[in-house]
Amino acid sequence: MKNQSYVYNNGEIVVSFDPCLCIHSGKCKEKVSKIFRTSKLPWVNKDGSKTRRMIRHISKCPSKALHYD
Repeated sequence: MKNQSYVYNNGEIVVSFDPCLCIHSGKCKEKVSKIFRTSKLPWVNKDGSKTRRMIRHISKCPSKALHYD
């Protein structure tokens, strides 16, 4: 797979996704399907929830494929 990160900015944080690190655990979409949508592009909806909630769920990513700055 090509080493490429995807970046999403909601004006408060910058969310990055590295597909090469993803282990497809599904933690990102548990209870927050408005933010992380596997059936729609872009799959990270940067306006899908409040920033604190996004941070909380990004922190649950076991592979660290999702992270924020």
